[in-house]
Amino acid sequence: MTFDQIRLEKISALFVEELHDEDDGVLARKYLKEQRNLDPEMLRSYEVGFCPPWVKYPHQGKMNVDGHLWYIRGRLIVTIRDLWGRILGFNGRRVDACEEELEICLRSQYGNEMGMDMTREWSKRKWVNESYVKSNHVYNLDRRRRDILRAGSAVVVEGCMDAIVLDANGIHNVISTLGTAVSDVQLSLMRRYTNHLALCFDPDLAGSENTRKVLENARASGAMMSTIVRLNGKMDPDEAILDPREAPMLRWAISNAPSPLREGRMIDLSNDSTRLAIRLLLKENQ
Repeated sequence: MTFDQIRLEKISALFVEELHDEDDGVLARKYLKEQRNLDPEMLRSYEVGFCPPWVKYPHQGKMNVDGHLWYIRGRLIVTIRDLWGRILGFNGRRVDACEEELEICLRSQYGNEMGMDMTREWSKRKWVNESYVKSNHVYNLDRRRRDILRAGSAVVVEGCMDAIVLDANGIHNVISTLGTAVSDVQLSLMRRYTNHLALCFDPDLAGSENTRKVLENARASGAMMSTIVRLNGKMDPDEAILDPREAPMLRWAISNAPSPLREGRMIDLSNDSTRLAIRLLLKENQ
């Protein structure tokens, strides 16, 4: 392990410690419990941590000030690893309740005007990430490639938290595109372990466009099949799996997506007829 990897491993462990620190992580844990319905303890094994507003995280990448990556402060932190388990960097999800304390810290450190400008910039971004080529990597593939091989299919979602929450709730053959349009490199990494993708992207315009591109690229490659799993309403995958009404349907859809009868088709969980049919099948199998 290189010196840089040793440093990143230590930083990852420190972020996890901060999330579970009785005082430092209180706002982040409150956000997870009250707004995401997630148990912070459940996320420990997924290397989800927290960077408090006052932490000066040393980094020479983009948008650093005085060698510190200021915009990652006040965020939940997800450790991103490549296929071989090496840390690429960290993604950060904004914890809105930290904004006031972050502004105080930044104004004290950089002066009132600059500190306020930095806080405004921080608040514009829900997610941020360190500098690495997202389109060259697939999140969770290092952990779950054997599960994908066993299932004969990979469930593909957009975000890290979608993958983490589905994985933690028993859907282990799940991977994430790190929020990017799926690239040829990512498809080639997926193709090492499966020839079927269950596409479960967010039900918005970006998700629809991503689905279209994946279908085109998968078909063009001639070596992959795919099934679209359309979620009900405006739910993201992590919301659906935590909803008692939606979770059984999502589990059924994912487990049946690799069926040859559904190749190139859609399992539409927003369709009343589809939902009724799935409910009857689930009832029969009880």
